[in-house]
Amino acid sequence: MAEYVTSDRDAGTSLKEVLLGLEKGTIAPCYLLYGEEDFLIKDALDKIISFILPESDKDLNLFYMDGERVDLAGLCQSLLMPPLIAGRKVVVLRNTRIFQSLKVLPEIARSIHEHMNDDQDRAAKDFMQLLRLTGWSLDDLRDD
Repeated sequence: MAEYVTSDRDAGTSLKEVLLGLEKGTIAPCYLLYGEEDFLIKDALDKIISFILPESDKDLNLFYMDGERVDLAGLCQSLLMPPLIAGRKVVVLRNTRIFQSLKVLPEIARSIHEHMNDDQDRAAKDFMQLLRLTGWSLDDLRDD
């Protein structure tokens, strides 16, 4: 089950509570959605966006960024840029590693080992995550 956290001091807030707040007009400056179930994360994101942005504004004021490819400067630039049309702007940063530390390396290594035979796509994603966190690249591993 995915967990949902708002950027304010309500860490651990459930999606139901977030959506109730949005219905009342309470919009946090930032939402952090995390968990193992990609479908639940996407569903929660879609629900939150639908409360924040009218359908007519989504083409010009909804931006998706790949957290695995964007650097911090690019993210900041995107966040500080005003919306293209009047109203709210939403920036979605997917798969970011900003909130991870090297303390998760043993957990990632266990996940690689667990999924190596039955879910090779997941194992490969975890391996690439391990490389990013350590600052290594595939080229660093080629010779040895």
